[in-house]
Amino acid sequence: MRTVLIGLGTVNIGLLKILLEKKEEVSKKHNLELTIVAVADSSGIAINDIGYSFEELISLKGLGDHVSKLAGYLPGETTESITNKVEAQLLIEGSPVDLETGNPGLSVIRSALKKGWSVVTANKAPLVLAFDELQDLITRYG
Repeated sequence: MRTVLIGLGTVNIGLLKILLEKKEEVSKKHNLELTIVAVADSSGIAINDIGYSFEELISLKGLGDHVSKLAGYLPGETTESITNKVEAQLLIEGSPVDLETGNPGLSVIRSALKKGWSVVTANKAPLVLAFDELQDLITRYG
């Protein structure tokens, strides 16, 4: 499943470690393989149609680096633009919480839902600020 990953903080790096450890089990049990085709952090976005390995992304953050160091980095592009730059089926959103605007999480979740993507988020702000709207988008496009 072509997947976009927003945020490379503790939550998403932890998720990648679990997915790496359980990769074979998830594949066999659920017939599911995730391919991370785009990733965003505070430095911007990067896209790789073939996909980034879980190990590559875990190592990147372990070295204290950012998405801007990845092959496929798109200078000047924002997190909010990522859904218009790549075809995917799943958004995993773990950007920092902003309880005033909900962004960048809220904007990227809205855009993904309008494209019919599935969304997983650990970010509470979009849900606090726009739960009814997001439910409507799921009903309309999901």
